[in-house]
Amino acid sequence: MADVSLLFDQVIDDYPAMASYLDTNAKIVHTPVFEAALVKIANDSKLTTAEARAVELFVVKPSTSTGKKKERSSDNYA
Repeated sequence: MADVSLLFDQVIDDYPAMASYLDTNAKIVHTPVFEAALVKIANDSKLTTAEARAVELFVVKPSTSTGKKKERSSDNYA
């Protein structure tokens, strides 16, 4: 996503008429805050409060493993 954003910025620099189609505020962008958050996450940048809220449903909490391995059953699925 971050690479695409950089690519679009370069295309807009080369072809300014494309800005209305490729800019972060283009009509085609459904949720600009969400897309900005994705770019910042990819670049390991700090999110604004609104951006953090936009992606909070996608946060994966680390599992608390007990360190025990699951025992294998005698069933053979091969």
